[in-house]
Amino acid sequence: MIMLLSCGVFAYVLGSLGTLISTKNDSQNSFKQKIIHINQYLTNKNVNAKLKLKVRKYLEHLMVY
Repeated sequence: MIMLLSCGVFAYVLGSLGTLISTKNDSQNSFKQKIIHINQYLTNKNVNAKLKLKVRKYLEHLMVY
């Protein structure tokens, strides 16, 4: 009986870890897509490279917090 209970707990923990990793990957992919769109917009508006870099660093700073 204890073995069955421990298997269930182990499966639950592994499932929770998988969900956490998947959520983190989804948010990273979403952030990358936003950066791509912003870079395209800035390129279309002929913004210089220095300002593009500053915008990207600012957005990365927001992503961390």
